[in-house]
Amino acid sequence: MPSANELLDLISVHHFYVAALETNLGYGISLPQEVIQAQSSSAQTREAMLGVLRWLGVLDLAIAPAMVRDQLYATKDRTSAEALLRYFVKKSSVSDLDRDKADCVLGFLCRDLRQHAAPAVNSYDSYQAIANAACEFKIEINRILAEVQLRELPVEHAQLLREYEFLYQELIDFRTFDQLMDCGILGRIHNLKRSFGTSFYQPEVLAVIGVFNGFFGKRFDDLFLEAARHIKSFAARVQQEGTSIMSRIDGEVRLKHLTELEGEEQILDKEYGRAREDFEKISTFKKAVDKRRAPLPDRPQSVPDPSFPSGTVSDSTAGSFADPRDHAAASLMPAQANVEDYKFKQACEQIRAFVRAADPKICFTVPLPKHSLSLTPAEADAFRSQYEGEESFRARFADALVKLVTMKARTVTELLEFQQKQKSAYMWKPHADSLIYLTNLFCRLQEETDRLVAAAEQRGLTEKGALLSSAMRNAQAQLQSASNSLQSLETAIST
Repeated sequence: MPSANELLDLISVHHFYVAALETNLGYGISLPQEVIQAQSSSAQTREAMLGVLRWLGVLDLAIAPAMVRDQLYATKDRTSAEALLRYFVKKSSVSDLDRDKADCVLGFLCRDLRQHAAPAVNSYDSYQAIANAACEFKIEINRILAEVQLRELPVEHAQLLREYEFLYQELIDFRTFDQLMDCGILGRIHNLKRSFGTSFYQPEVLAVIGVFNGFFGKRFDDLFLEAARHIKSFAARVQQEGTSIMSRIDGEVRLKHLTELEGEEQILDKEYGRAREDFEKISTFKKAVDKRRAPLPDRPQSVPDPSFPSGTVSDSTAGSFADPRDHAAASLMPAQANVEDYKFKQACEQIRAFVRAADPKICFTVPLPKHSLSLTPAEADAFRSQYEGEESFRARFADALVKLVTMKARTVTELLEFQQKQKSAYMWKPHADSLIYLTNLFCRLQEETDRLVAAAEQRGLTEKGALLSSAMRNAQAQLQSASNSLQSLETAIST
């Protein structure tokens, strides 16, 4: 005999499916007699359950994932969502259609949980935040599936879950929509879900996928909307300048194409399969506009960046310790330079925040996501200092130490990531690009530091000059290790 709740779940799923179909068709659907009898009968018989299951099999072929998503968000019916999840978990289908529908149910349940949870669950500024949110969501999934018999997750699939951390790191590196579309990450995410087989329906996997889907969806939407606004802004400006509507922007892309773009919200409301052509079009237009507008006005020269003070030294022999991004960015596309700029600045702020908050006696070992960074007392003082806007030698000295230490920290982080992923087919490349960027950036830092060391010696501040030289050697040693690893990979590829 089926349990008391099994038939109720099937009838709930049936009501949901019929309502979704009638909404899309615009008229009612006649139901089979066996389903009508099951709905009206109080007896929980296997025959009644099989009758509903057979009819649900037919409805499953008619229901698309987008219909499940739209019906859930239109009705806000959590009871139906929980019944749907139990239905898909018991069914454990490996078909893409069923897995995608289960994905939509996960998205609804996870979003509903986040709306009633602590603010920290809504913040995905690190993969640990995603892992924490997944733990919270797993508790909810276990409650929903309390009566479902589940097997243990195989070890190989538990290991496979770690791929989501790599995908997260890749996603946060993207700064433009065309980068996201060009990297093929959508296909890799789809293939990863398929690789779980029936383990896709295990609570551990459902929890991670549900939370990651939310993070990916927001990242995708944000980059898409930014690209659309970028394109429309460009089109409006060149039209105001009197440019012909048939003028070529790049290749076959004309101004007319940019002005005829469909509304962003309308595109995002479409099911992905139907919207894919629009997404690819936006990506193509974005590249065309970037070529026409380069260099992009992302960082106005008239607004100083407080994280990188740009005061000059009154003593002309000291030189000006320029913003290192200006030189290193020259070898990268604007979007790539912006990514590296962001990561450098974030690392700098993370070290500074720890040093300023920690006890001065124990602030010399900074915990970072992949390693610990050791600081000398002079380096800790440099991060603790507040000389922003000050035109003095001490400000330039502190600024130099901060940049050199941040350079070392960034190099160690990217080298560890590169070494961990260098045997993968593609995940090593963003870290190799970062190491090449850091190498180029160091060349400029070295030139500027040499001038500052000379100025220190002229002032009789030999100790400060020695401190700068030591910090520069430490950063250079890390970059040499990175260079050796990159050369090893290049040799392996060439052979």
